[in-house]
Amino acid sequence: MSVTSANMTDRWIGLHAWLGDIAAWLTASHARALAALVALALLCFTPGFFSIPPVDRDEGRYAQASKQMMETGDYVDIWFHDDPRHKQPAGIYWMQVASATVTGYGTDAPIWVYRLPSLLGATLVVLLTYWIGVTLGGRSVGLMAGAAMAACVLLGVEARLAKTDAMLNAMILIAQGVLATLYVRAGSGRAPPSRGLTPTGDHAVPLWLALAFWAACGAGIMIKGPILALFVVLTIVTLTILERDIGWLAPLRPLIGLLVMLAIALPWMVAIGIVTDGAFFAKAVGWNVMGKVVDGHQSHGAPPGYFSGLVWFTFWPSALLLAVSLPALWSLRKDRAIRFLLAWIVPAWIAFEMFATKLPHYVLPTYPAIAILGAIVVLRGASAIDRAWGRALLILSISGVIIAPVAGLVALYYFEAAVSVLAILGLVAAIILAAIAFGLVRARHLVAAWAVSALAMVPVYWSFYQGVVPKVETIWIAPRLAEAVTEAAACDDPQVLATDLEEASVIFLIGTDIRFDTAGAAVEFLAEDTDAGTCSVAIVARGHVDAVRNGLSERGVDVTEAASVTGLNIGNGRMIDVAVMRRSAP
Repeated sequence: MSVTSANMTDRWIGLHAWLGDIAAWLTASHARALAALVALALLCFTPGFFSIPPVDRDEGRYAQASKQMMETGDYVDIWFHDDPRHKQPAGIYWMQVASATVTGYGTDAPIWVYRLPSLLGATLVVLLTYWIGVTLGGRSVGLMAGAAMAACVLLGVEARLAKTDAMLNAMILIAQGVLATLYVRAGSGRAPPSRGLTPTGDHAVPLWLALAFWAACGAGIMIKGPILALFVVLTIVTLTILERDIGWLAPLRPLIGLLVMLAIALPWMVAIGIVTDGAFFAKAVGWNVMGKVVDGHQSHGAPPGYFSGLVWFTFWPSALLLAVSLPALWSLRKDRAIRFLLAWIVPAWIAFEMFATKLPHYVLPTYPAIAILGAIVVLRGASAIDRAWGRALLILSISGVIIAPVAGLVALYYFEAAVSVLAILGLVAAIILAAIAFGLVRARHLVAAWAVSALAMVPVYWSFYQGVVPKVETIWIAPRLAEAVTEAAACDDPQVLATDLEEASVIFLIGTDIRFDTAGAAVEFLAEDTDAGTCSVAIVARGHVDAVRNGLSERGVDVTEAASVTGLNIGNGRMIDVAVMRRSAP
């Protein structure tokens, strides 16, 4: 070995040791480990959080429905514009309303205020993954798994969207964490054997832990109906069959717990049933839940295997942990921690692969279990990460670190003929960290290489979400339309009618009173504006502009095209071109 090679080897050994010392220092204290995970989560989740406009379609619909709750004062029934929104219970809407109220914005709250519950939920997912990881494998496992979730692409997306899934995942993890605690205690002899469901002796799990389980179940029901129950029940049934014993569930105190769960969920359920005469349950359960099982809703159908292929991208950069853990799982199958995690992952994964409707976030509640599973296997040295193909996968994962910033810069230049200094700086930082990770791979310090690649996601997200996405104005039509409407109208509260672009972001930014109708209705709408165009504005698809202009001309009314807005409607993937029209001033 040359002197230069020896020096390089020493440097990598020193860097590996330094990273190991940091990890040891963090895991020596729960407080330090949790603080580090919160910092990493916020560094990964907040880029673009405040600057990305409302995203169609789901985010805009949730935020608008919450906004209408405040406008109407009706916190039981859920409406989106002129239609009832009978899909999920009111839990997430109440959280978004609370965010708007606590921050003082009320109905004028910008979109980021409605995202706060998602940011909180995603951060809780990171911390709860640490808790469950500690329970099943120790502090190092918890820290590694928590960091994997902080860097996770899919969780980062959900953290930035004002919808249900981040907070739902937090509730699922509370419930699963309690189950993990009970299962581990039952196997360690800390709880007495029992074939029934009544806790016995002084070894029973503390009441607060059981109440946390049932409170999470009640909150999960209020956020997204039966989805939490699917994960929890499948885990319980699988473990009970494997153990041939239900006694490990005794500390849950089901009689008290069910009352807690019902106290959280039942009042609203009774109220919504009365208010809608049962229509909410017919739509939410009959169509929105059961319909997705047998039919691909809203063109979201996909064959079995969809999630198994997608996980390598949505769990990036830590899907590697799954890949290198798979060969070791059979030999570890009797380990209670591994058994619990497989009972959490496998049945739910199979169920969702069988569902007709598939969206990427459906299996997100299994990702913390995958992260913990991978961390346990890797840190025990039982994985294939030290084999040639394992190293190749790690190199591939590290290489992916630079893909998002590069793709973002290309997209920004393509759509806007612009560059972003922040995006370039983020790319440079990501490349430097990727180079360090590559060096660690060559020196066979593979866990350290994974850790550096996970840290590299911080500049990746700042480059992409903060440096690029908000600046691609072509895809952000609603903010430009809202600005054009404000400039076209000479009053503070204009009446608006649109013949196209019936998207949630448009309603949220322009106002709940916006109407959607035909070109003929737009003619009547502008013709009736007795204030000579000062307070009525029509948003007209380019193909209807001549018809509207001619119709008004026949009535002796002149109109002005105050603005033209073109762009890509990300709600349906189509290019649009609309004119903002008003009556000409006399």
